[in-house]
Amino acid sequence: MKIKEFWTRNNIIILAAILIAVFVMARGIGKVKTALEKYKAKKAPVGEELQEIVPVKVFRVKRVPVFKDVLPILGNVEGYKEIDLKFESAGVIQAINFREGERVAEGEVIANIDSRDALLKMKYNEIEMDKVAKLYGLGAVLEAKYEQARLEYESAKSAFDKTSLVAQVDGVLAKREAEEGEYVSPNDKVGTLVDMDSVFCRFGIIEKDVRKVRLGQKTDIMIDAYPKDFFPGLIGEISPMIEGRSRTFSIKVKLDNPDDKLKPGMFARGGVVVYEKNDVLVIPSMAMKKKEDTFSVYIIHEEEKEDAAEDESKKDEVDELFGLMSMRLGTIEMRQIQPVYVTPDLVEVGEGIKEGELIAVELYQELADGSKVEIQEEVE
Repeated sequence: MKIKEFWTRNNIIILAAILIAVFVMARGIGKVKTALEKYKAKKAPVGEELQEIVPVKVFRVKRVPVFKDVLPILGNVEGYKEIDLKFESAGVIQAINFREGERVAEGEVIANIDSRDALLKMKYNEIEMDKVAKLYGLGAVLEAKYEQARLEYESAKSAFDKTSLVAQVDGVLAKREAEEGEYVSPNDKVGTLVDMDSVFCRFGIIEKDVRKVRLGQKTDIMIDAYPKDFFPGLIGEISPMIEGRSRTFSIKVKLDNPDDKLKPGMFARGGVVVYEKNDVLVIPSMAMKKKEDTFSVYIIHEEEKEDAAEDESKKDEVDELFGLMSMRLGTIEMRQIQPVYVTPDLVEVGEGIKEGELIAVELYQELADGSKVEIQEEVE
């Protein structure tokens, strides 16, 4: 029985404590609310209705040394010259003299097909030509006969030469697509020879962006295999027509490749500098408001803080609890501007604002001149 009475008394004490705490909190909240209303009323002009103070983020207008608009691009590395290696005559491959990735000098023989028949025919026609030449020298045959024999020899020699596949330029054997003992025709590709001293990147540009690119524009290219390196280049070619299902225009950017770091097939990404200007005023694009044919921003004139000595005598309960006198307050001025160039992120401004002025950003409601705002954050 005593235990039951003990727990009953404890429950009553706990309940009473909770009620007292709730009463104190409610009274405190009421005081804070009253103090806030008094504080806001101090900031409203005498004789006017209390204005709502809108919280805003601001950006301080600044001048940047270089302003760029960069169009992002994705593509692949290709050899500046990629030559399909094919024999000019049909036959069985007798020898392939290079492996994939090996360098080949201009004039070197890359591969041969069986040349025995071609060699025999060339030797036979050479003997016949020499015989006719001697007779022609003695005046025993006409010049036409000698010319016929010479042409037959030249034709046989040409057929023999076609049994060898010769490099037309210095390069690297990028891909080998045939093996020794395999029968090939002039339509069959044996491999690919790539000029690696220079490469180019092929990129696709969507239709709405093609007006932004032109020959000679600068690019900065990054290759996934070398994430810390950037490869500068220039646009060298722009396709005049849309390609395939991708509905894109193809552009080529030539890059120097002295160390053979860049390989055909590597994934490339980067940007085309479609606009560049030095020493300009910029603001965030989200700060600019467009209405019909005019553009404007919300300029914020920050209010100066009251003198500290005067402030001391005007403190109220909210000032003491929360330090509300440290709030940054300002007044809105809606001002027209003249944008020069607009990107998704930044706007170059020609007229209407000055360096160092504060403008509102991330504001999702319309404000009128003279509206009061609280500056919550100054963004970079």
